Amino acid sequence: MTKLDQFLEILEKSNREQEVQDYLEENPHYITGTKYVAKNILIRKFKFGADYISDFAFIEPTSGGVFLHFVEIENPQLEIFKRSEDHFSEDLNKAMQQTRDWAVWCSENRDNLETMLKPILLREGISGHPLTPRFHLIAGRRDQIESNELRRERWKSIKDQFSNNGIFSLKTYDGFINSIQHFFDNNIENNGPDPIRCTKYSRRQYIDIHSKEVVV
Repeated sequence: MTKLDQFLEILEKSNREQEVQDYLEENPHYITGTKYVAKNILIRKFKFGADYISDFAFIEPTSGGVFLHFVEIENPQLEIFKRSEDHFSEDLNKAMQQTRDWAVWCSENRDNLETMLKPILLREGISGHPLTPRFHLIAGRRDQIESNELRRERWKSIKDQFSNNGIFSLKTYDGFINSIQHFFDNNIENNGPDPIRCTKYSRRQYIDIHSKEVVV
């Protein structure tokens, strides 16, 4: 079974977000894509503030600034639209609102955020550079949208509204797969000389979740 077949099977059969989380933790390069990632570190279940936990986070230094990406994945069976209706579901609206709340927290707590990420920023040599947060939401499946024209129009409209400032992005799992299709087509594994390492943040350190080694 190919990596793509494995992922599709999870999406089609699972009603638990954790199974998707586990798969992506085993394949962290799918989350980071082709972006340059500071110290090749992907953070799982990144907790910030008293109430917020992002499924994944990573830092992308570029010539245009230093971007901090938060990635939130939802249950693959999440209903984008209310059953038998063409209005967006409460679950989707709640997920979008959550990322908006994150954006407000990040704007009001920049110093706290930079303190948490300081080990990575120092090792990458970008400490002191302002962080620009970006928020990515992955939810639902495309077939829910393609069932009629009104749903297609409303999905396009909400995606455009949600991402019109470049701070937020919204994809179905199928859209996410399309964005990394070349990884599947070319059987690209996370085993090069500098693989992406999935870590957890604990006591001001970033620890590889597999080897238990302190990365920074």
